[in-house]
Amino acid sequence: MSHVELKIISFIEPLKPFLTILAEVIVLVTAILLYEKIHSRKNTEEENLPNGDQKNELPQGEAKELEGNTSTRQRKV
Repeated sequence: MSHVELKIISFIEPLKPFLTILAEVIVLVTAILLYEKIHSRKNTEEENLPNGDQKNELPQGEAKELEGNTSTRQRKV
């Protein structure tokens, strides 16, 4: 039997790989959350703005069915 003595230079050295991975995860999660927040703002702004390009046209089959019908048509969202 022999005696082996292990010396650690500092307490931070064994933690460096873990801290590096933790920092990368925090940066990536923050970037994803910021992207999602900005993207959701753009979608809600586009939905709230009146857009003249949108057409309220019925498909041909439904238009023919509703010609004689005067009731209000409900769209599925």
